[in-house]
Amino acid sequence: MFKIGIITDQIGMDFESALQDITAAGLSTVEIHGLWGKTVENLSIKEAKRARHLLQDFGLKVSNIGPTLFFMCPLFDSTSPDDLKPVNPHFVHTKGDYAFHVDKLKKCFEIANILDTSMIRIFGFRRQEETLDKVIEKIAQRLIIPVRLAERAGMTLVLENCPYTNLPTGMLTYEMIKKIESQSLKLLWDLGNTIKGDGIPYPDEYQVIKNDIAHIHVKNLSLNYGYARKYSYDLIDRGIIDYYKVLSNLVKDGYHRVLSLEPEYSPKGNYKEGSLEFLQSLRAVIRECGLK
Repeated sequence: MFKIGIITDQIGMDFESALQDITAAGLSTVEIHGLWGKTVENLSIKEAKRARHLLQDFGLKVSNIGPTLFFMCPLFDSTSPDDLKPVNPHFVHTKGDYAFHVDKLKKCFEIANILDTSMIRIFGFRRQEETLDKVIEKIAQRLIIPVRLAERAGMTLVLENCPYTNLPTGMLTYEMIKKIESQSLKLLWDLGNTIKGDGIPYPDEYQVIKNDIAHIHVKNLSLNYGYARKYSYDLIDRGIIDYYKVLSNLVKDGYHRVLSLEPEYSPKGNYKEGSLEFLQSLRAVIRECGLK
């Protein structure tokens, strides 16, 4: 049976307060991306140790750290990092060229060790206007060094599909991972991101990638029709993705890792309130599916 976790900044940037609310909600596993107004890769060693002590105080385990490595990073050197515009004002991130992000990765190994996890999220570089074949080949070339560094450090990189990168769907991300074939590079599957990337997460994508999923981000989306197609975040039981079938099949197929909640759901402009409501809707789906 899978475990349920949550990305802490879906509750709030005040790390101690977020951990208190997460513990009160009955969760024991967290993913760390943003805290104290910065991304996890930008923590000082002193701050990372403070975070570890707080996690220990609340009895929480870290499934993985979620830095923004290679997200605000151009794939091709012809583009400057300064030319990349943020996709969301609320999404804290690190911007820099390839060498800068590789250096940040080395720092993340140290932070991950302090926080007692060996799994680190990465991205497939900010999307640029190039032919797909050229992009895929370049990503494979550029991920070799990070993967080799992770192998030597005893770490696992989980590559997340994201519509703002060159790997918008789980299927395309899976194909990239297969090009490199390393136990230190695995798939972080975000079903909602696949929808935004014009893919079909279930059943089409799932049937191909199900045996190679190392971590899952959970959100759901509803489609609003108007002059243009527009998605809004919704509760897990009433969006486009049929999580009743997804969760049942994850259990049937032996997925025992973490479902990390990233609802982005804030119906009243309050992420904490929306995330806790989302958690309750997930628990209701689990009960209705007869899962334990």
